[in-house]
Amino acid sequence: MIDDEIDAYWQMADDFCEQRSENKILRHSDNIQGGMELECELVTNSFYCGDDEDYSGPEFEKLRQNIGERALLLQISSNDKKR
Repeated sequence: MIDDEIDAYWQMADDFCEQRSENKILRHSDNIQGGMELECELVTNSFYCGDDEDYSGPEFEKLRQNIGERALLLQISSNDKKR
């Protein structure tokens, strides 16, 4: 691509992102920081997730298998931009 095409592409992408809603509902999330399912499963089962500890072992693997049971119901953006 030439520079003008690259600039046009990024302008189009910016315009698209400005038009879409930042709030999401029923599994249609923007996983900017990764999925939340595993952390929710761990916290629900008394694992502390406030540090960088590497979880492993049979209990962790058992809980990892349950993440398909989790669903994000609502994601609310900080909505920093004034509309």
